[in-house]
Amino acid sequence: MIQLIMNTLFSFVFFISAGTILDTKFKFHKFDKKNYRIIFNLKNNESGNSFCIKHAAVENIKKIIRFEDGVQRDIYKVSKPVKEGDN
Repeated sequence: MIQLIMNTLFSFVFFISAGTILDTKFKFHKFDKKNYRIIFNLKNNESGNSFCIKHAAVENIKKIIRFEDGVQRDIYKVSKPVKEGDN
């Protein structure tokens, strides 16, 4: 039952946003449904790699949840993914 509600909520959010997010540098990023689901399911201070259609590149998205004036705000920090060989 909970999974059905979450899938319905995700479909509604994806329909409204069209897979677009605005990052902290005020740049728009567009994702397909599969990659947007990765971002949608992130918890506070978690990050994940998703393919941005607009920039044609894999990007690391970190989701930060803040509560300001009683309202929850989701903030996204987008950066290039760190390769495993780079230290």
